[in-house]
Amino acid sequence: MKTLLALALLAVTCSHSEALTQLGDSANKPVLPRHLPFAGIGTCGSPKHNKETGHTTVQCLGPKHWLSPGQTIDTMMLLETPYPRDRMVVLVNSTSQMVDDNLRPVPLSELYVHHYGSSFDFVAGSGAELRGSFSRKRLPEPYVQLINGTRAADPMNRMTNIQLINTVGIPDGQAKPCLECWCDHDPWHPLGVTSSPANGLSGPSKDRGDPTHNTTRPGSLAGSLMCCHQCPTTQPLAGPQAYHLQYTVTYRDVEKDEKIIPVNILGYDVVGGSFEYQLTDATGPGTTHTKTFDTTVDAACPQSGPYDIIRCTGHQHFGAQCLSLIDLDNDKTICRTCPEFGTEKGVPGNEEGYVVRIPDDDLAIDGRIYTVQPGTKLRIQSDYDASVPRFGIMGLMLTWTANMPEPCNTFNSGNKSRGHNVGDSQIYLSSPDEAYHVPLYSLTGLPMPHGAVMQGPATSVVRSAGDKAVEMLNEIEGSVKQVIVS
Repeated sequence: MKTLLALALLAVTCSHSEALTQLGDSANKPVLPRHLPFAGIGTCGSPKHNKETGHTTVQCLGPKHWLSPGQTIDTMMLLETPYPRDRMVVLVNSTSQMVDDNLRPVPLSELYVHHYGSSFDFVAGSGAELRGSFSRKRLPEPYVQLINGTRAADPMNRMTNIQLINTVGIPDGQAKPCLECWCDHDPWHPLGVTSSPANGLSGPSKDRGDPTHNTTRPGSLAGSLMCCHQCPTTQPLAGPQAYHLQYTVTYRDVEKDEKIIPVNILGYDVVGGSFEYQLTDATGPGTTHTKTFDTTVDAACPQSGPYDIIRCTGHQHFGAQCLSLIDLDNDKTICRTCPEFGTEKGVPGNEEGYVVRIPDDDLAIDGRIYTVQPGTKLRIQSDYDASVPRFGIMGLMLTWTANMPEPCNTFNSGNKSRGHNVGDSQIYLSSPDEAYHVPLYSLTGLPMPHGAVMQGPATSVVRSAGDKAVEMLNEIEGSVKQVIVS
């Protein structure tokens, strides 16, 4: 959920496909900068209304993404909204998956979803576990997730980032460095790392940060979404295949005088805002690597009173065991999510060896709503199998909250020159001396609503990435709007 945070720094591409830079095929439509490849604009079918339930269901299809075996793309797309544009509605259900041109569900063993990220007000993002959304339970009444349909009028609220890896023909022994996006010149010899990521956006620098937390320095061993590259394949001459993101939402209108409790979401990162980290010291079969990060429950969104946690959604990668959120003041585990791995070869939704779902810990449904006080000390704990090294891994926990006295989307960023307000879709990243916001989809592929908060210090790596995202968005925002209204 990530993932709601796999994660994407805006508009990084390893394919450098010129075809993805064109917004449509009309000569008078603007072209996006080359560093921001653009796949196109999605479509939605006609709404189907069920009179008995009062629910409306809409199925949508994102634009085509062309990939050949072994190819990686990291691109932007403009998705169509499935919601009415004139009012607020209640989201009942949302699912997503990757399909081909014939609408065939595509397994992860053919097309690996590193991440896709969009505004939670629009359609939730995820990573490899995106089909796990099919098993998500409805929030119990009176809790609801409200969707403001009027926000779709601004196309920037529908801009979505997706990173895909075509895994066809990749030998089994070479899949790990490919899917973990190892940051070296020759990814098949990981002990000899001497160079920078292949995409060219972030070469080695003394300012890149600690390689055990995020990206890499010369001579280090790391993986990162910034380093995804062309992978070796036994089918190098096979032609490109078209793929689409398919998403389906069901919503209902808010009834007159209906008593509802809207939910908000706070996110916690086990590396304090760096998103990715490295497990370099394997300790052998049957062992566990544990990473923790301590913070306060409202560090980035100060509260004046208690509020409730009603659901937790985790995001982890290959080799993950579990993710926990712990109340240090009361020595209690608030919630815990554990990935499920597929068991059937090539079966969409149950792909053998892949993370296929990360079930929510549904506190409200199970009668375990957890009330937290302002300033409560928390620990996020991420556990991975330590039998082998693992790179570019994550530990992100999103808490669905209710009855918050102070809405997060009114939080004062404190340094607005660093921020770019895309509607209300913001992540707040706090450091000891400042807090600022950057566009949601520039940093995360996990589901985030407007006002989502990512707790923890904003490292220099994240700051520079946020600045780059702001620069890119300022550059394209007018162009995208011109295309939509023309």
